[in-house]
Amino acid sequence: PCLQALTGGLALQYLLKYVYDLGPAASGLVSAPCSLVWAARPLWGFLSDAVPLLGLRRKSYAVLASATTAASLAYLGRCARTLPGVVAALCVANLGMAFLVVVAQALLVEAVRATTLACATSRTAAFLVLRQLGLLAGTLISGMAVHKGAHPHLLFARASIVPQVLLLLALRLPERRRADDVAGVQRVGKGVRRLTTLLAQPSLRDPAAFLALYATTPKVAHAMFFFYVDVVGFSPQCIAGIAVLPQVVSVAGMAVYLAFLRDVPLRSVFVASSVAVAGLSMLSLPLLFRANAAWGVGEAFLLPFDDG
Repeated sequence: PCLQALTGGLALQYLLKYVYDLGPAASGLVSAPCSLVWAARPLWGFLSDAVPLLGLRRKSYAVLASATTAASLAYLGRCARTLPGVVAALCVANLGMAFLVVVAQALLVEAVRATTLACATSRTAAFLVLRQLGLLAGTLISGMAVHKGAHPHLLFARASIVPQVLLLLALRLPERRRADDVAGVQRVGKGVRRLTTLLAQPSLRDPAAFLALYATTPKVAHAMFFFYVDVVGFSPQCIAGIAVLPQVVSVAGMAVYLAFLRDVPLRSVFVASSVAVAGLSMLSLPLLFRANAAWGVGEAFLLPFDDG
């Protein structure tokens, strides 16, 4: 998550806008393939389960994904100077990061499988909190680097250190090797046929197609970044604060849930949180219509909270 925030947040937005002079639509088009890679995580999970490499399901993919991510980020930071090269490196890096997330989730499932429900819930909550803290740390580091004037290419090059550390950890990951025999190949073929049959059902195919199309649609964050910079005139420091704010709110929301709402029915939590988010998301409308200037309210008080 920290790596995802480092490479897909402010650094990428500044790179596309100021280095390659792209507008909101073109920036969204560049980011669409990366979003599609993340939307296909269930497919990567099936691949890691059904097709072990060298008899290893987790370690092999963790090593390969870490090495691929490190190499693509290093190339992006030091060699890629054309837009097609940047897009290709971004797609490869995001594919590696998506595989790393899938492997981490699979390891979590295996760790809690033989435990009690309370222990499994605690470990899952800890995983989600750590993931959100990683996003917060990555966003904060990226925002500070942009505020200090660091070139986005330099940030990508330094971010390649993180997957190198993950590569060393993946090499020490304990896993029992499985024999690659004919039966294993037959199981893979059976799993592929079963997956094809499931995806042929409209109840699964249509939502999957919707999610894939939704992942490739332009995101509001790209347009809002240009609005903040070109229309409102926010400084890099303020832009960094806007990027960090949703992560802080998410961490605070998780802490409140774990401390006070764990025993509350999920339906009640969803209803209350949906109403709160809907109300907070309306704070961006006066800013978009510039009504706050007539009210004498500063822009900093109307930052959108919808991502939190």
